[in-house]
Amino acid sequence: MTLGSNIESRISDPETREKLYQKFSAKNAANLKKVKIKVEIVDLDTQKIISVGLSNAIADTNSKKHGDLDIHYVTPQRSCELGKRKVVMISEFSLDKTVAPRFLLYDGEGVRMDKYEEQLLNQPEEVSKFKDSSISFLTPAQDIQHIGTIKRNNWKIKLAFQRTLAGVSTVSHKKVNFEYVPHDFYQFWISCCLFCDFSPDISASETQALAELRKRAAPNRKKRQMSGEHSDRSKSFRSSTDTRESHSPTANNLDSPEPICNSSINSMDSGYFPKMPST
Repeated sequence: MTLGSNIESRISDPETREKLYQKFSAKNAANLKKVKIKVEIVDLDTQKIISVGLSNAIADTNSKKHGDLDIHYVTPQRSCELGKRKVVMISEFSLDKTVAPRFLLYDGEGVRMDKYEEQLLNQPEEVSKFKDSSISFLTPAQDIQHIGTIKRNNWKIKLAFQRTLAGVSTVSHKKVNFEYVPHDFYQFWISCCLFCDFSPDISASETQALAELRKRAAPNRKKRQMSGEHSDRSKSFRSSTDTRESHSPTANNLDSPEPICNSSINSMDSGYFPKMPST
């Protein structure tokens, strides 16, 4: 059964048919992925309708616009108050282009406090979507006074997907706990911020940034390109002497270490592990 035949079997007026057809075709084709069931109870003797019931929307889970919205995995789940930590969210289902990460606020009883979210929480702005199932973003900076208010009241910050269609917002079924800590939270042990000064999520040679999306296929542009394909390949062929020199302690300046809290040093790569204070 097609959309056209289904409408024709129920509606006789051609103009009304066309209007209804437009509601489910072209740019509105996604509406076919969501239906409601209408039930009528009729008196068989009088043919009068006794009662009418309409179900809630039933959506195809494979639909990006109307299907289920749920989180599969999130990492990491903690950030410094100054933000700029990269978080990756993986979805159970394909994501519509309107889906974005959203910080939610809950009280100690698990009730959402949406009226305070805009006042106390900054939402992610630097967001990147990869294919149809994952989103990465840099955590926004938060007001430490607001974070203190949340902690004192035993409220919780949760991270979720949010989809907005026709002005109506829907959040994912699963929400993940997320924590912001003060910039000086670890200073008792290591005299600096673990997230800002040590960059625990990346190597020392990298910077905390969102990966650039590859350009779509276009005239004179290859559809598929491997990472680093446009780099200067001649530089990859180096003599064994150059290779040994580049990895020597002298070349890497290992004899003159930087101060521990220098932002260019990653503690895992430098081999330095801070000692706990003696009691």
